[in-house]
Amino acid sequence: MSTSTEDSPPSPDYTVMAHTFQTAGDQLRLVPGHMERAGPSVILREMREGFAVLNRRLDGIEQRLDRVEQRLNRIEQRAAAAHYNHVAQVQNSLLKRGNESLVSPHALATNEPIAGFPSRPSGMTDLPRPILRALELPDEGTLDDQRSRLRAAVGLSPF
Repeated sequence: MSTSTEDSPPSPDYTVMAHTFQTAGDQLRLVPGHMERAGPSVILREMREGFAVLNRRLDGIEQRLDRVEQRLNRIEQRAAAAHYNHVAQVQNSLLKRGNESLVSPHALATNEPIAGFPSRPSGMTDLPRPILRALELPDEGTLDDQRSRLRAAVGLSPF
């Protein structure tokens, strides 16, 4: 049985490995006798059937790997957007006047600038709900709650 600690990877189970190799060896020893009894056409048919099974399994593995790759790409995209938004939040927190330009955050789902994001802090009064959704933040509550949540999310002090 394999064992591991938190700091080390699992160890191989040599008993299982030995049993697996023994089973494979036993099956390989049967091949010559089977070939003599069955004949070439039966052997070829069995090989084709075996390869068809392997191809189906490989196709399934390939599809699963494609899905994993897509998920990883989405995670990378979201991480890049989150990183960008943290930098934008810090930059926006350094603004001294309401007429200075805001750094627009990016939507987490697309890592693209959020459409309709105001260019100045004074514009933070309109339509906070779509921006909150693009940032995947709660959009419930009163309009003042939403505005306050949005201002905090982009690095501005609440009202």
